[in-house]
Amino acid sequence: SGNDNYEWSLNGTVIPGQGGACIDVGEVGTYSVFITNVKGPTLSCSVQVTELPLPDCSISGNLQFCPGGSTQLCVTTNSEYLWSNNETGQCTTVGTEDTYSVIVTGANGCSNECSASTTILQLPNVFAGNDFSVECNTSQVQLHATTDNSNNKCSPSFSWSVDGNGNINTDGNTADPFVSVPGSYIVTITDCNTGCTNTDEVTVGTVASSCTRCSQNVITISHNILINFNTNPPTYSGDPGLMPFFTYDR
Repeated sequence: SGNDNYEWSLNGTVIPGQGGACIDVGEVGTYSVFITNVKGPTLSCSVQVTELPLPDCSISGNLQFCPGGSTQLCVTTNSEYLWSNNETGQCTTVGTEDTYSVIVTGANGCSNECSASTTILQLPNVFAGNDFSVECNTSQVQLHATTDNSNNKCSPSFSWSVDGNGNINTDGNTADPFVSVPGSYIVTITDCNTGCTNTDEVTVGTVASSCTRCSQNVITISHNILINFNTNPPTYSGDPGLMPFFTYDR
């Protein structure tokens, strides 16, 4: 009633300035109140205030990924979620370098927040070589791919492929394969530290002026050497020691 006086205490210690019927508290412990009235006896009662536990909040996932890729971030707690990118699932997939936070709300209504920062890794540098041309009678050449490797504990891996025309004549998983001419070749390098890949391409052509075309189907080089272009491939007759090297292109 209006004639009541209230004295609040926490764990037996009087809380100064609190003489009303209600009190806001922010600490755990035992709260007691003594109520006095000029017309009656002093009354008292107590209540135990405890703090509810916060839900666990810990983000797991790969925080580094290659350019053009993405990663999945997850929270292990079974609760309600609100990510900084406005997603509400237990996991979120991100593809940019940023700091991502999530608010986790437990079954008791308490919330906790945690965050994690992602990093986009650098692509490995790779150079397949400058485009070049060779003489028409060149059947194969050796390519050479280069890269920088900042970690001497491991070596990058190479993989060559053909873009259109061409053929890889030797092991395509080295930096220096032998390939047929002409052709276009792509090298893919995988960084041994990050797993990121990058590509480059080189084209090998032939010098047009070195490719002689014959207007005749049968050519007699001498009285005992004959090249017949009516067959495919052309046939040669004559002294085997004098057999010429030629490129046939109709």
